[in-house]
Amino acid sequence: MRGLVFFILCIVFAGIQVNARTADVLIAEHYLKTADSLRDQFRYDESIDACTNALKLSPNNAEAYSSLSLSYDKLKKWPEAIAAGENALRLNPQSPLVNGRLLYIYNEAKEWEKAEQLSKRILQLYPENVNVRENLAIVKANRESEKISKGFSNVLSLFILFCLGLVVYLNYKSPDSLPQHSGFPELLLIAASVSGLLYLIFYRYSTLIWSCNLKLPVTEYTYVIRQFSYEHDGIEGYVLYAFMFAVLLISFVLNQILSFVKNKTLYLLVFLLLSIISVYYYRQIGFTLPMHRSSTTPTGFSLPFFVCALTIALLLVTQKYLPKFLNYIVALLLLFICFIASEPMSMPDYAFIFAPALRLLDGFKLSEIYFQYDLLLSLLAEGWMKLKFSLNSFQVLGQLSYFLFFLGAFLFAKKFFLSKKMLVLFLISLVLIRYYSNCMEPVKLMQATPLRLDLWLIILLFLYYKGPYHWLTGLTIGFLVLTHKNMGLIYLASWLQLVLTLFLLDFKAGQLKENFKKHFSLNLINSALIALFILLSCILFKGFVAESAILYQQIGIGFIPIPENSFYWFMPVMFGIVFILLLKSRQNLSANYFTSGLLILYLAIGNSMYYFGRSHENNIICISGLLVFTLFLLVDLLNSKSAILNTASSAKSPDMISKKKSVKKITEKHNPLGSGLGPVSGPVKLYGLPLILILSTLYFYSWSINFKLTTQYKNFKKGQWVYPLNTVPKELADIKRMTNGSKKVYVMNYTDDFSYYYYGNYTPLGYFQPCEAWVKESEWARFLQNLLDQDYYLVTTRPGEIADMLPRLKFSKKITENGCTAISK
Repeated sequence: MRGLVFFILCIVFAGIQVNARTADVLIAEHYLKTADSLRDQFRYDESIDACTNALKLSPNNAEAYSSLSLSYDKLKKWPEAIAAGENALRLNPQSPLVNGRLLYIYNEAKEWEKAEQLSKRILQLYPENVNVRENLAIVKANRESEKISKGFSNVLSLFILFCLGLVVYLNYKSPDSLPQHSGFPELLLIAASVSGLLYLIFYRYSTLIWSCNLKLPVTEYTYVIRQFSYEHDGIEGYVLYAFMFAVLLISFVLNQILSFVKNKTLYLLVFLLLSIISVYYYRQIGFTLPMHRSSTTPTGFSLPFFVCALTIALLLVTQKYLPKFLNYIVALLLLFICFIASEPMSMPDYAFIFAPALRLLDGFKLSEIYFQYDLLLSLLAEGWMKLKFSLNSFQVLGQLSYFLFFLGAFLFAKKFFLSKKMLVLFLISLVLIRYYSNCMEPVKLMQATPLRLDLWLIILLFLYYKGPYHWLTGLTIGFLVLTHKNMGLIYLASWLQLVLTLFLLDFKAGQLKENFKKHFSLNLINSALIALFILLSCILFKGFVAESAILYQQIGIGFIPIPENSFYWFMPVMFGIVFILLLKSRQNLSANYFTSGLLILYLAIGNSMYYFGRSHENNIICISGLLVFTLFLLVDLLNSKSAILNTASSAKSPDMISKKKSVKKITEKHNPLGSGLGPVSGPVKLYGLPLILILSTLYFYSWSINFKLTTQYKNFKKGQWVYPLNTVPKELADIKRMTNGSKKVYVMNYTDDFSYYYYGNYTPLGYFQPCEAWVKESEWARFLQNLLDQDYYLVTTRPGEIADMLPRLKFSKKITENGCTAISK
């Protein structure tokens, strides 16, 4: 009897344990579903907590580890993501889901060796998987690129050591007891070491810099903004901006100090230290070009190389034998390049221009409209709409801006550069980098076209031909501050830095009052014009800086920290060298060359604010117009005899001479290396660095160049300038029926709400248009509730996007038809 009772109790306890385990599994599955839902809403921290709770109940749950790995990946916590993914693979090595997720994480973390091994393993399990085969090819290409980048880094390090060796050789070869200055090698060591020291300081305090953002719970953000809520850069943009000017100032001061060093041994010891810092700096930043894709086919390099070589040959021959026709040939080539699209435009991006324009048409005040890309572009769009032109053809203005920018830059370079033989190479470099190296169609995003990012060329042209104090310069800057505020303020800051530099260079002991009066008089008209435009902006926008812009900056939406290996870290070295060259050779340069050179430098730093903070590497290509200008300014100064830095042979007169005398002969006795690049012939000096730049671009960006050239040629044969785009929403008829033809309709689609307003003849309401510009969900909910109370219909064709919003609203009617949802009172 006792045995029977014991047996029954064992069965009961076993059943309880089985039921308990079953309950744990069910609860764990609920946690997993919750985790996936939270991750879809970009609430990654909460998703991690849900996965952790699932693993507590089910420790050997491979799917829970796999889900956890994805959540860590979204937060860019690669070690945690990889560890969780590998645990999932260990528990379920045959699962396609587990294998696929881990492969994705390896790629995101740039663990190319592990990604290659896993790709081969998955192919053994699933030999027909085409996606994995493509991924394996990309991984191999990326590993090859890493090797090439490391090779470039080693070459740069060797070049630094070569520069040091050159300095040592010249000093020990010379019987003179004073240090011998070799020019460019010393400047490179100075600028690189200063950049390296500031780089170390920046990352020493980077955690503090990146923490200076307004912290809000992720649930406070709207659905779209949540995906960026974990990206913070604090005050990085301002720190990096100051960083660049610190490089200029410290490099120049250090160069001046070293020019007074009389002890040869001390001089060489200092440069030994500088070379050590420089090598460390270049080893840290590596050589990773922004957004490049190595060719995965052996023919990827041939087409762009052939076309580019043919174009260079054509332009060089024309420049030498038919110079009168050069401008016309350049214009014809640019017509083909700029006016044939290789991809359709992105309506979600253009909506940030069109939506404010539509509100302007509907009579809203400027202060009632949100301009993400500032007023100028939306004013153009408003005119486009008034003329009843197709919205799809608006991208032609972006194409036109590229054409005018390239042509204007070429014509300016013809006048500006001292080395006229570089013109063709300058134009080819500018087009290849600014246009063809872009990872997408250049006018796909209007925000990245010259119409937004390169209007600085207008200011530069006025300044070069009229001078920094002419009223046209001030009028242009003031107009851009009013209509193109974000970039206009950058241009204003660059002009102020220029006039301040000119004031300091004009300073004479005991004449401060006279100098101040002189420069105050010179800048009075421009200052008054700019102040007038600023006042007008404050009146029209009810404040100089919009609250929305302040909010975006405080939160840091879409801003990410700059990578330690960003290609941009090469820029401060170039800036430092150019700054020293300009100031040291000032006496041998014309006034318009010197002031324009300084403005190019200051504008290059200022325009970098588009990259600072955001730090998306593709933005380096978007701002590359000024960076290429600065690089060729450097080459121009080095190629010109006016850039010789030997203090013993420098002209002592502080006055700037005329441009006719800008190329001044100085004997090789004082400067055995000519321009500082070595005892090489003129053509090699002129073409060396530009050709390396062009060949590197052709190799590293061969995929993008090849794709665009091939697509443009096909479209040219078809006579297709832009891609047709059906912008009329197909659900518009359903919405009109569901809302009984009412005009009181508010569309809650995040990516295409503008199209419904424009083609449905609705009035877009609310300061934030398109609606994805809303930041705080609570504020948007109050606005929506107010519309409901005024008998508006709230409609959407994507109910999943507003699932979190509906519980916040009070409504009595909800209609769903054909995937469309409309709510009202």
